[in-house]
Amino acid sequence: MTEENDLRSRLVIGQKRDGRREYDDNARDELIRLCLKRGVSIARTAMEHDINPNLLRTWVTQYRQREAAKELDVRVSEVSDEVTMDT
Repeated sequence: MTEENDLRSRLVIGQKRDGRREYDDNARDELIRLCLKRGVSIARTAMEHDINPNLLRTWVTQYRQREAAKELDVRVSEVSDEVTMDT
């Protein structure tokens, strides 16, 4: 439970003029990875960390898209390293 309280305290780093909160990127990614574990409820995790569940779902979706793009880039670079062009 101490780790959860630590993450919750590190998550919000400030507040913008319009009232929206600013979040620490590392703490946000840690929370996302927590949500990606099997059997973890995104909505419950969001409520426990005082985050809107829809916002956390958006973060999870964006994280998955970034990871998929990274994996695709690695695959493309591996293939392009193997391909030689004859001129």
